[in-house]
Formats: sequence, C-alpha cells, structure tokens
Amino acid sequence: MAWQHHASTAAQGDAYGVAAVLQALANKELQDAQAAILWEQARELAMKNRLTQTETLQQLRYLQDRYKEQERELKRLRNEQGKKLMAKREQEVLVPAYALDFDQFDPASGQIKWPQTLSDGKDVEKIDRFMQQLAKTGPHKDGLYLEAIGTLVDRWQDDLRLGVEARSENEMVDWQDYFEQQKFLRGVRYAAESFNSPKPKASANAVNRRLSPQS
Repeated sequence: MAWQHHASTAAQGDAYGVAAVLQALANKELQDAQAAILWEQARELAMKNRLTQTETLQQLRYLQDRYKEQERELKRLRNEQGKKLMAKREQEVLVPAYALDFDQFDPASGQIKWPQTLSDGKDVEKIDRFMQQLAKTGPHKDGLYLEAIGTLVDRWQDDLRLGVEARSENEMVDWQDYFEQQKFLRGVRYAAESFNSPKPKASANAVNRRLSPQS
C-alpha cells in the first residue's frame, strides 16, 4: 500500500497546515521556556558566584587589614621596647660615663666650669644662664630650659664634628682633644637632665673626690 504525502482534500490540507503551524509554535514556546529556565539558572549561578567572590574578597580584605593592624602594633611595641632599653642603657652606662665631676659642675648653683678649649664658645653664656635657672627654680613645666640647653649642645657638637672633618683633610687633628670636648658637652646635657630628678646627684667621681682626703 502506497503512502500518501498530501491531503486528499483541500480541507484536509488546510487542517494539516494549521496543525503543523500550531505544532511549530508549540515547539518554539517550549524551546523558549527551556531557554528561559536555563538562562535563569545561569543568572542565578552567576549571582551566587559573584556573591561568593564578594564575600571571599571582603574576607581577604578583612584578613589583610587585621594583618596590617597587627604589624603596626608589633612595630609600636618594638619601638617602645627599644626606647625603654635605650633609656635604661643610657641611665646605667652613658650617664655615669659622661657625668661631669664636682669640680666641673655644681648642681646646687648650676655653675659650670668650662675647659679652656670650650670656654670661648658662642653659646656658653646662654647655657650658663639656663643651667643656673634650672638650679634655682627646677625644670620648667614646659621643659623650656632643658630643651634650650639640649638644642644648644646638639648644635655645638655638630659644629665641632663638621669643623674636625673639614680640618682633617688638610691638617693634623688632635682627636683626643676633640673627644674630650664632645664628652664634656654630653656631660652638660646629662647635668641639665639631672634636674628632672628630685635630688640632682653628683657623679661617682665627684663623690669620691669630695670624700677623699686633701693632699
């Protein structure tokens, strides 16, 4: 029996055509619906991925911020510890080593007996005046006198260093004399800072000198 590939009547042909169109429309709507579902699923996955990435990024930033905070805190603690150790070393080692003898500095009056190599310095008069004021009234509430003496001594030491460096290129330098000058100026600074203590103390050398029998 042979198959017929066409309608036997015009009405049947119209019916076949309408059915084919409806089937095609139904298939398209089904495909569109499936595509919409797949698109929605893809969009939802993309949103979840972005959300996960955002949360991960925020967590990483939080961890980085915490790490930086911890590093800053550790650095601050190291600096504080270093300053405390330096201050302790200065009080235990440097202050006694550089302290002026009793015949060089009188803590009761603030009088400094300058060595001949420094006695004509341009800031001697200012340092003497500030030191005697410290001995008379104690440290200024704003640290004015101590700061002034420290600034003058630092500048003087720098000038000595620069002068020696310049002279050493063309002439012989008495390094022993230079070191003695620097040592004395450091002692002047420590003498000024000693007024921060309730009772300024003379150096061990000064005490020994005062207790030793007169020759």
